[in-house]
Amino acid sequence: MDNIYNPDNLYQKYITSVTMPDFDFMIQYAEKLNSSTVEFRHYHPYYEIYYVTSGRLHVLVQEQELTLSAGEVLYLSPNINHHVFHEPNEKKEYFVIIFDFVSKVSSKSLFGALEYKEIQQVLDLIVHEKYLLSRETFHGTRLLNQIWNEMKEKKIGWASVTNVLFYQFFIQALRHINDKVSSQQKPDGILNLGLEASKYIHMNYQHEITIDSVAAHLNIAPRHVNRVFQSLFGTTFSKTLSILRMEYAKDYLCNTDYSIEEIAHIVGFASPKSLQKLFKEMEHMSMSEYRKTR
Repeated sequence: MDNIYNPDNLYQKYITSVTMPDFDFMIQYAEKLNSSTVEFRHYHPYYEIYYVTSGRLHVLVQEQELTLSAGEVLYLSPNINHHVFHEPNEKKEYFVIIFDFVSKVSSKSLFGALEYKEIQQVLDLIVHEKYLLSRETFHGTRLLNQIWNEMKEKKIGWASVTNVLFYQFFIQALRHINDKVSSQQKPDGILNLGLEASKYIHMNYQHEITIDSVAAHLNIAPRHVNRVFQSLFGTTFSKTLSILRMEYAKDYLCNTDYSIEEIAHIVGFASPKSLQKLFKEMEHMSMSEYRKTR
């Protein structure tokens, strides 16, 4: 078996996949072809996309003869008889990708399931129609060039990047025939509670902030707040709150003539002394000295 993969054109001969929470995008085969390609009539249990990059492509789908021009895309359902007519004197280049879209029925992710459902609905349309031909120009050449560059240069991570680019081509091709806005309005995944809590502090540092108010914002028990901060930032909630308020105090020291008492009140400290003590501890100078240096 060969240990080095050095195709002289865009050619994916290995079965690979892009794994998502609720589905796998299985790449069975992909290749950039031209007028020298000889193809026999066949079918397979997978979806297929033909994308013409230059010239014209003549395809027989079941008993229907189709002509595709540059920029046009043909989507084939699984188990559909088809083949490309061999015309060696008619210059053309085209890209073919054969793939499967496999559900993970055991997954519990709500939003991942929604994304799977929306993609599958477009694929179901292709299955219902047997094939779809889009005459509207599809701009997929840039992605194909990116894939080819990854294959040639083989920089770190190239194999996984190539798979992701194949998946991106697939999604862009589906959007070409269905460009509706998704019902999924936020990414799939688990909310990063520590970052969300820190964002809450940034947005509300001028007001009273307590463990209870942060817990209510995150919809978690108050006893978990310190654990969240410790696990992500290596410090406590109260320390994080004080340091962020001190950092915001620097803005007022540099850009206003407000007194230290006024600044302490604006950034949420209960007393100027608390702010001054922390500032001295963290910056190794007084607030007045800091203001003079800026």
